[in-house]
Amino acid sequence: MPPKCLIVEIDNAWVEILTAVVSSLGLRPVHVTRPSDAVQEITHGAYALVTLDISLDAGKQFSWGKDILAQLALSGARVPPIVLVTGTENIDDAVACINQYSSLVCYFARKTQWNAAGFRTAISRSLQRTTSMQHALGAATTLIAGQTYEFAWLKVDAVDHSRLSRRATGVQVTTTFERLRSYIQRTAAAYGGEEFCYEGDGGLYAFSGDPSKPERAVKCAVAIKGGLESFNVEDNCLREPIRLRFATHVGPAMYRDDAGIMQSDAINLVAHLEKKLTGPNSITITAAVKRELPRSIRRLFVASGKSLYGQRVFTYRSP
Repeated sequence: MPPKCLIVEIDNAWVEILTAVVSSLGLRPVHVTRPSDAVQEITHGAYALVTLDISLDAGKQFSWGKDILAQLALSGARVPPIVLVTGTENIDDAVACINQYSSLVCYFARKTQWNAAGFRTAISRSLQRTTSMQHALGAATTLIAGQTYEFAWLKVDAVDHSRLSRRATGVQVTTTFERLRSYIQRTAAAYGGEEFCYEGDGGLYAFSGDPSKPERAVKCAVAIKGGLESFNVEDNCLREPIRLRFATHVGPAMYRDDAGIMQSDAINLVAHLEKKLTGPNSITITAAVKRELPRSIRRLFVASGKSLYGQRVFTYRSP
């Protein structure tokens, strides 16, 4: 069963909007409107995320959103990441509230400046940062901004995205690629990977922690490729099957709280490897990755006869 997201909201139109967003991230939405129900659900309902509609203007009848935060802060209970959502224009009080409850709030969104893509990306990163990344590193390790870590990088990209988009309606394209992203995210999380950035038709995923990270990145690519046929049958709304390119490399990068702005030679290399030397439905890896793999997996990759920035390139062949 997918993890749950609690939506605390009184506007039915926004319930529908938020439900669509959290569902696209693989979460199961649950909706409440009463403050007492919200506090009870948040502290006892085992949620992965909460969206809380909060009005901070004096005199508004729904100012209880702030009271919910106060009760949660005093409860001592484990509270999932909370996303504040408000329709008020003045955000001064909202900022003060966020600062006061910074340990509870992971993101703030204004209905008057709604950006569904940005909202989805921010929530996705918040969820992954609190779950899959810590799982990959182990309970005793925390990533610290400004510190350099060794990562295994997996770049995934859809082939002929522009052409596919021209041959379908906007709804078909959006639905299919949101489903594809969710499928890739779920698979990456299963192998301890985190989405670091996504560009509509593909993303960059990082695997960190123990020495198995190159192996986990490669197994993730193989798993995504292996499930692509089923995805095309069950979830693809387009006129032809989606094909993907996969590239993997290992190398250091300085960690940032906003992982989307992280840059390094390793990130650049894996991006160029995917774009320049990887064919449709193919998996390529560098020599740096191959030497870290167990023999049973290493033997599945054959030399491509090409190299990139001094790294020999190897291509996956199905067993």
